[in-house]
Amino acid sequence: MIGTGPTLGEAKCLFAATTLEVQIHVVEFWKRNIRAIRNELRRFEEKQRLRVHLVQADARSIPFVDNEFDFVYSGQTFNQAVLEDDLERSEREVMRVLSDRGM
Repeated sequence: MIGTGPTLGEAKCLFAATTLEVQIHVVEFWKRNIRAIRNELRRFEEKQRLRVHLVQADARSIPFVDNEFDFVYSGQTFNQAVLEDDLERSEREVMRVLSDRGM
């Protein structure tokens, strides 16, 4: 998952749609949003919370290796890109970290 952090509803959907073995990485630009996401995650059972890894980073430069993820979900990243160049850079980064068989 790459974006401004999951809403409570998005997190519930991700947890319901995946097995406990699936790890969820949230890339969030703002430190205050990382804190807010961490607080929201307290509503879930520990086994669910342990699957979520919060990473403070810019979606235009995602700190993961190429082809690392099988699935990328973006809740709000692309609608918050102010400049066309930012949008294009973010899209390239998503495609870079997405595996060849990913979606």
